[in-house]
Amino acid sequence: MEEMSGMTGMSGMSDMKGAEKHHHHEADEPPHNMMVVGEKTIFLSHLPMFMTPHNFQLILEATFSAGGKDLQAIYAKDRQSHPNVTMYTLSPIDQFKLATLFTPHDKPARTSFKATIFRGHLERGGKPIKDLTDITVTVQRVVYAAKLDSGSKSKTLEYRLFGKHDEQFLAHVIGAAPDFDQLLAVKIPNAPMDEEIARGVSVELVSRSNTASARIKEKEKVVGKGHVSGAHQFLQLEIQSTIECYFEEGELSSADGSFKQTPEEKKAGF
Repeated sequence: MEEMSGMTGMSGMSDMKGAEKHHHHEADEPPHNMMVVGEKTIFLSHLPMFMTPHNFQLILEATFSAGGKDLQAIYAKDRQSHPNVTMYTLSPIDQFKLATLFTPHDKPARTSFKATIFRGHLERGGKPIKDLTDITVTVQRVVYAAKLDSGSKSKTLEYRLFGKHDEQFLAHVIGAAPDFDQLLAVKIPNAPMDEEIARGVSVELVSRSNTASARIKEKEKVVGKGHVSGAHQFLQLEIQSTIECYFEEGELSSADGSFKQTPEEKKAGF
């Protein structure tokens, strides 16, 4: 897996050199749907598969607007009004190559796009939100980016911590097929500072295998080995999982995508 988070590893991606150049081919690119998490701060997580052009794990910090109006309050109010809906999704209206959102690393070719926000999973009965259709999504920061094509993955369970002190999440690090995508809302009393999280924090559960059945479950308490990018020491993080926001295994079970719901997904209610 070729990671581009923290603005590392990007310059060597020769097969992506033209991602920001050939905009006339972008109309051929299928839409890149994303999960939406966070209420105080909005984060987007691309729904990946191992097949091109969806073979990227990408997490972005973003804002919503329309006609110059900030839509953060409308989005937050909708989430507060539907506390039992854990999944919000986004479907881009613009067509674009996903890599243009994070390459080149110093100045991405694309920093905004038009989209519609759905309450629920847009591919599974989700409904568009009236005041959040045809809005502008502006990327504030690339949290994590990795291309899923290396044929290798961690043997132990590994996550990426993102968010801020009042709202934190873990994203399972996706490697090679078979694998799974998972987003968890968590509380970590001894979490790193916000600026350290912004630099990049990996979390490893050294005693667990990297399988869907061994993943962190909703409401579970675990201790993970954390590492802040650039730091020398490791942290023992006390993690309280509160909500499993998203879990997908079937679409990542093979390189060509089987799309079949797995027993683990059924057990988890996905």
